[in-house]
Amino acid sequence: MEINIAVESLKSIFEPELVSEITNYSVQKLKKGDIVTTEAEIVEAIPIILKGKMEVSQLNVKNVNTHLYEINPVQSCIISLISGQERRPSPAGSSILKESSIIFVPIAKTKEWFDKYNSWRHFILDLYDQRLNELIRSKNLIQEQANNIEIQKKEITESITYSKKIQTTLLQSEQQFTQNVPNSFVWNRPKDIVSGDFFWSKKYQNKVYFAVADCTGHGVPGAMISIVCYQTLDKVVSDFPNIKLGEILNKIHEKIQQLFDPSHTKVNDGMDISLCCYDKSLNRLSFSGANNSIYRVIKSDYSGHFPEAEMQENGTKLIEYKADKQGIGGVGESNQFRTHEIECFKGDLFYLTSDGFQDQFGGENNKKMMKKRMKKHFSNNIVCTLDESLNNLEIFFNEWKGKEEQTDDALIIGFKPILTKD
Repeated sequence: MEINIAVESLKSIFEPELVSEITNYSVQKLKKGDIVTTEAEIVEAIPIILKGKMEVSQLNVKNVNTHLYEINPVQSCIISLISGQERRPSPAGSSILKESSIIFVPIAKTKEWFDKYNSWRHFILDLYDQRLNELIRSKNLIQEQANNIEIQKKEITESITYSKKIQTTLLQSEQQFTQNVPNSFVWNRPKDIVSGDFFWSKKYQNKVYFAVADCTGHGVPGAMISIVCYQTLDKVVSDFPNIKLGEILNKIHEKIQQLFDPSHTKVNDGMDISLCCYDKSLNRLSFSGANNSIYRVIKSDYSGHFPEAEMQENGTKLIEYKADKQGIGGVGESNQFRTHEIECFKGDLFYLTSDGFQDQFGGENNKKMMKKRMKKHFSNNIVCTLDESLNNLEIFFNEWKGKEEQTDDALIIGFKPILTKD
């Protein structure tokens, strides 16, 4: 009965003779999900739908089907018609969306009918016009959406840029750091406009405290946490300048846990940090770390014995003073942070770094840089001035990264103790 109604609808479009020719072909019944045509095949017949619904789609660059249009009763597929008549592979495929009854008309007949029947010619031209109008509407909609996205992007960028101004005001500048920590440099490469990494320094009597920290996340969330962690670090050191660095980290850990109480916030916010204190009068560097180690490069001509040092290809020695394997803040059991006491010698070069540098993807095989390559680069700079070391870091990172996207915020501090003891 439904098929008869559909055939009757053909009579409202086509001449009786054409309806008779169309209905000479058998009606095929297809189920939902059935494939009618596939991309790249040569179409031998086009469908005329009597009942149901069909979808025409195309694979995108990610091999995912993109919807182009639907075909409803008393309609056909203009893509199948054109590609079939030109005997070229179809640029799209089609499948059944709803149980359908379809008559398939051979391509040869579609050419014959175009010259023979005015109604068929109008039918094909109307199909073409309908799909063209759909394409124009889709293009206009996409353009409108793109314009809205561009406006939103501009507003978001302006907000993040303003956040950068706030972060810059509240945190220390590179100039302030190098004034507090003579014979040092700062290499700072945020992934986005704002960063979750920060550097910090403070003078106290004959000592100078300094740190590199990597807060949870990057971008705006990381930047917000960095401000909280920075202020907490600064206050604890100001309140307790004479206790060991490990005890300072213990106090910071407690305060950050209180601020980001995991039992209420259900988040694991906090930071990894390398905290140092250099006492010039004692030629001594103290260090305590939460997941962030520091690295010491010793000149090749120094004859001292360092059993923990790694010998590098250029003859220098490199020591990694390992941090405790726990972060500041967050959840889980907490252990007491240790303090390392390091006697410094003339020519020593220390590096403090977040993990963004060594985690960067790049190189010939697009792999992580890893700690081994980073250490090798550090050791190669022992004979360079601090300005040259800073410049070499930038060159090395850019060459390694190449055209790859930056993986994370990256921050490195270089420091050479000013002393006369050999």
